[in-house]
Amino acid sequence: MLLKLRHAALISCLAAACSTSTPPPPAPATPPPPLVEPSVDPSGAIASGGSGGGATAGTPAEKMCGGIAGVRCPEKQYCAYAPEARCGAADMSGTCAPLPEACAEQLDEVCGCDDKTYGNACKAAQAGVSVVMKGACAKPEVPGIAEGGLCGTRGVNGECASGLYCAYKADCGATDAGGACRKKPVVCTKIYAPVCGCDGKTYASACTAAVAGASVAKKGECKP
Repeated sequence: MLLKLRHAALISCLAAACSTSTPPPPAPATPPPPLVEPSVDPSGAIASGGSGGGATAGTPAEKMCGGIAGVRCPEKQYCAYAPEARCGAADMSGTCAPLPEACAEQLDEVCGCDDKTYGNACKAAQAGVSVVMKGACAKPEVPGIAEGGLCGTRGVNGECASGLYCAYKADCGATDAGGACRKKPVVCTKIYAPVCGCDGKTYASACTAAVAGASVAKKGECKP
């Protein structure tokens, strides 16, 4: 009987020891991800370290200009229009852009929105002018003076029409007497009768001078 009691006590003790055994230590927690420091570009604008593709922090948004309200840009900036905006036609808007401090001397002519030709787009921007098209601006066609019209004197604007030249009456127009627009000869004889033209060049004859569009200053060759 005593042996059975000891055996039962031993079984009870073993069961208690199993139920009160120390549990295994918990698994270590996952360390937090390292902090990503923002990057700073040379211009001083702070960019986000993420890859969200959002706007760059610290970079000012482009300011709209022109348009129906005629908004002006801040100092040292100009209103740059996209080619499709046609220099603000139909109240199209542009964006403010900084005036370039220096430009290359490369020749790549453009026509500005002020109808002036610039050596390149940078030169136009430096003048605060947007570009309307590549290449030089087209010169406006001015109708020439018709045949027989007064030319070469004060108060008369323009030149003789195509195929005509200004034939001065005397002194190559120095006395404001002016001249009249005449047709340039098509064919001249080969007779050598030299004259000095109003352009300071010697011609074989008055006819050849007229072909070149020059009036005669005097007969004979021009003196050095």
